[in-house]
Amino acid sequence: MKENAVPIRVPGSSYFSPEMVPEGAQRERFKVGEVVYSTKYDSTALIEVEKLTEQYGYIYRIFLLSDKWLQSAWQEHYELASLEHLRELGVRI
Repeated sequence: MKENAVPIRVPGSSYFSPEMVPEGAQRERFKVGEVVYSTKYDSTALIEVEKLTEQYGYIYRIFLLSDKWLQSAWQEHYELASLEHLRELGVRI
């Protein structure tokens, strides 16, 4: 899991203290329509809007796809994990 940079929720992480995104899954920018993993919400999410801010850099309005959430939220790029490298390995997301 670690060698493929799979984002995993570990005990002790939470909404206020999300897990760090694995280095191989880190990105500064995402495409609108891309499915990513939100460490804050422990959910896959759809990128809906990209916005560049002076304070945080790129932030994204995402739609959380987990049955637990099913809502929109704004999140900084460093709390989102790319899943593209997993798709390239043949993982269905």
